[in-house]
Amino acid sequence: MGAAITLCCNLALVIQEETGGHVALTVHTSTVDVYDDYEPLVEGYPHVTRSRSKSAIRIRLSRTPGYV
Repeated sequence: MGAAITLCCNLALVIQEETGGHVALTVHTSTVDVYDDYEPLVEGYPHVTRSRSKSAIRIRLSRTPGYV
C-alpha cells in the first residue's frame, strides 16, 4: 500500500491533465491496521502476530460537467 500511493497519485494527476482538467479528483486518506503472522519453521518456537499501521489512499475520478 505505502509504495503504491505515489504511483496512484501520479496516475490520477496524469489522467486529469490528459483530459484537460475535465476530470475531478476526490481524495480520501486513511490508516489501515495490518497484521503479520509468523509461523515458526522449527518446532518449539512461538507463533508471533504483529500489528502495524499503513497509510491508504482512495482517489475517485469523476467527469466534470461539459466533458464528452
